[in-house]
Amino acid sequence: MLILKQELKEDIKKIKKEFREAYRNVYFKCLENVDMSYEEIYENITARDYNDMHKEVGSLMRTEDQIYIDSTNLSVDEEVEIIGKIIGG
Repeated sequence: MLILKQELKEDIKKIKKEFREAYRNVYFKCLENVDMSYEEIYENITARDYNDMHKEVGSLMRTEDQIYIDSTNLSVDEEVEIIGKIIGG
């Protein structure tokens, strides 16, 4: 039983590491060909979110069963760490 727990812990560590690397790769790959300033990106995302939250049908609304992570002041590594804790310890 102790060996199984240790193997499981090692597997979880490996999965978290792989998830972290994949997340980083996708995140930074998305930014490679972006030809916009930070301000333009922020304005576009803010406008999109406002429109999505206020449209008549299919608006984005937070529900009680959703997990909300405010990543405003988090690094990619911090986001991945929080997600990792949520999905598997």
